[in-house]
Amino acid sequence: MTTMAAQGQSVLPEHLHAPVEVDPGLGWDELIAATVAAHPRRFELEGLEWTAAAWQARGRQWLAATPYGTFSYLSDRIGDDRNQAEYYSGLTLPLWRPGQRDTVQELGRSSTLASTASAAALRWEVAGLLRTLLWDIAAARNAVDLADEARSVADELVRGIERRFAVGDLAEADVLLARTTLHEKSLALIDSEAVLLDAERTFRSLTELDRRPAVFAEALAMHEDPDEEAAEHGPSFDDSHPLLALANAEVERARAAAEFAERSTRGNPLLTIGPRRQRDAMTSYYNDSMSVGVIVPFGGKRYGATTRAASVTALAAAETRRAQLLRQLDLDLHEAEHTLYVLEQSLVVAEARNDDAARQWRMGRSAFAQGEIELRELLRIQDTAHNAARELARLGIERQRAIAAVNQAIGVLP
Repeated sequence: MTTMAAQGQSVLPEHLHAPVEVDPGLGWDELIAATVAAHPRRFELEGLEWTAAAWQARGRQWLAATPYGTFSYLSDRIGDDRNQAEYYSGLTLPLWRPGQRDTVQELGRSSTLASTASAAALRWEVAGLLRTLLWDIAAARNAVDLADEARSVADELVRGIERRFAVGDLAEADVLLARTTLHEKSLALIDSEAVLLDAERTFRSLTELDRRPAVFAEALAMHEDPDEEAAEHGPSFDDSHPLLALANAEVERARAAAEFAERSTRGNPLLTIGPRRQRDAMTSYYNDSMSVGVIVPFGGKRYGATTRAASVTALAAAETRRAQLLRQLDLDLHEAEHTLYVLEQSLVVAEARNDDAARQWRMGRSAFAQGEIELRELLRIQDTAHNAARELARLGIERQRAIAAVNQAIGVLP
């Protein structure tokens, strides 16, 4: 019997599966940068940078708003027509309230911090996605390798049984049973390759790359437990965590916006200055003078209450998000550390189970060759050995994935 394993052909046609090649020269920094450049939220980051630059530029201005010019003309020509005329031109300058310019500059500074923190948070988020995808690919690749190995073993067993059937040592029913097992292993390989294809397509869609790093395993980063005082008030995380740094920056920006609204909704005083030319009635000569005036708003605190309330609500929302984030970070870290602990315990058992199953498989093959056991018993032993090896490999990969999850929860980039 000629099988696909004997021919060395892939179960899936090559044109359906363009694999993501391994690039030993591709590092995490380049991979993260490429993924961020392809991420749709890059446009949002550009908007945040522009907004921060705009607030900084406004904080450097000497006036509180755009100045505007005025011109007026007065004449009694359509009335008494006694030769009265008056011309006035002037410039109106909105002035800063005390401390208002400082709040604008603080808003520019906090907006810049929020923009920078948003970029760092996106890199952190992308790193988490890449960690997941790379280990998904590793798990799928491992499943394909194990499925291919199981199919090869089944194919070898079929050839051996066919030879023994040809000399009358085994019945045809054993041949059919062995072939059925081979078909099952081939179908399992098809399913494994399909999972690998999906994982690699997802990676390619996220990164727009057709290559991945050769080594991406991580060492476990340590997270210091909160001290007694912090433990009494909730979880403690370093401000260097990208999400926490972003949350802090958003709180600062919201606080600066609330302070700006507090000062701006009261209105700005206006300084008007300009020349005046006036001719009284029944005369023929003009009087030239300079006009200076100040307009001071009042009652703005009452009328700007709704705007200030909206800014205070936005500040409260930012502080709420930060508090919720601290809780979620603590839960994520606990879940990741607990998962890692369980996996390390399970690996000890899985290694012992795999050693026993491998030994039993070697003994079973020898016993079948000597006619001591039937084919069904051998196939059962084979499945047990294959499942043990697959579980050990899976747990090893999941342990590395859990280490990456702990590092991600702490806020450590690879």
